[in-house]
Amino acid sequence: MKKSSSRRHPMKRATRKVEFCPVTFGHEGKTFTGFLVDLSTEGAKLRSSEPAAAESIASHDEIEMDVKTPYGPSSCKARVLWKERLDDGMRWGLKFTELPEDHDDPIHCLIESAFC
Repeated sequence: MKKSSSRRHPMKRATRKVEFCPVTFGHEGKTFTGFLVDLSTEGAKLRSSEPAAAESIASHDEIEMDVKTPYGPSSCKARVLWKERLDDGMRWGLKFTELPEDHDDPIHCLIESAFC
């Protein structure tokens, strides 16, 4: 299913939680939609089928995200570590750069949830 990849990153051993959270994300004044998947305490993967997102977001860019978790909405920032073109869109590997300080925030609840 993969078409091309700019993935040149080491495999991480952090525990990831498979979750599909709708997300609105932005970079340089442009806004896109997608899904945040495979969350860990350090980052996540982001998927989008919007063609403009593939052209607008590159490795090392920082993006802002509004995430709809099962616990409620949350916002955070992340840096793009790698990107990969898929048959149905793009996938980016993200490292969180700014999470909410409140540990009761929905994104913290999701990351720490034992049910994912």
